[in-house]
Amino acid sequence: MNTVQTYDVLVIGSGIAGLSAAIEAASQGARVCVIEQLPKAGGNTLISDGGIAVPSHPLQKKEHIDDSPELLIEDMLKAGKHK
Repeated sequence: MNTVQTYDVLVIGSGIAGLSAAIEAASQGARVCVIEQLPKAGGNTLISDGGIAVPSHPLQKKEHIDDSPELLIEDMLKAGKHK
């Protein structure tokens, strides 16, 4: 038997960004559907071991670590082979 379901929001990906978006939409009363291509929830967050880059964080400044949004972008482009 085929059933049709309707949603207000479709979230593609169940990593940190996707689930955060889904939670926010649901908290505003939206009916949300999250889809993920990987065999289990977590998306790219699982692949990255949950690491989150935060350039120019106060702890970095306290430890005299030179960082900036521009350096983060440069590192991400390098890691992604400029794609």
